[in-house]
Amino acid sequence: MVSKVNLQRKENPVCRKIFFLLCLSFLLSLYGHANAAGAKEALMIKEYYVPLVTIDKDGDIASGGSGLVVDHNRVLTCFHLLKYDQYTTYENQKANVIKVDTFHDLALLEFSEANFSKIPTFTKSVEVGEDIYVYSNALLLDGVMTPHNVAKKDKKYIYFFPQLIHGASGAGVFNHNGEVIGIFKGSRQDEDNQGLGAAIPAKIIIKFLK
Repeated sequence: MVSKVNLQRKENPVCRKIFFLLCLSFLLSLYGHANAAGAKEALMIKEYYVPLVTIDKDGDIASGGSGLVVDHNRVLTCFHLLKYDQYTTYENQKANVIKVDTFHDLALLEFSEANFSKIPTFTKSVEVGEDIYVYSNALLLDGVMTPHNVAKKDKKYIYFFPQLIHGASGAGVFNHNGEVIGIFKGSRQDEDNQGLGAAIPAKIIIKFLK
């Protein structure tokens, strides 16, 4: 599924196609590594993944993102995925926004008809150099696991490489035991101008969910 193109903008279709193919190639290379090294992790974490679709005022698909199951009918995601003139859905169910934290970019959604069978556990423990995994809606491909490595961390984010791309925001970030260490927020540049993924750490999420 591909995001809706804004017809009011004049865009070069060739450039868009090249950009999409480059992103897809990058994602598939990560996916190949995941299949080789993380089959066990994929089985553990995929049940906590929720693909989210944003619908515009005309009823068309505007964009997509990811969510993390945190209760039997509740999903955690990033606040920046919510738009004032759009609404978020999962399997054609419209989300009810339960609470938000704009400073930390968190949003708790409720789907009244959902019944998620498994709830993940969180851990505040994460080490630089640790292997981690993300199961996301990257490029709106609906369910792709990618392996990463923790590069550094501070009070606000856990940084990892390689970075992720469009559609992964809000996805759970897991350790090799299948525990949630955070959710993916977006990409950041380090002091060497290299792209890193940034995850909101579990300690902030746990406080938000109380």
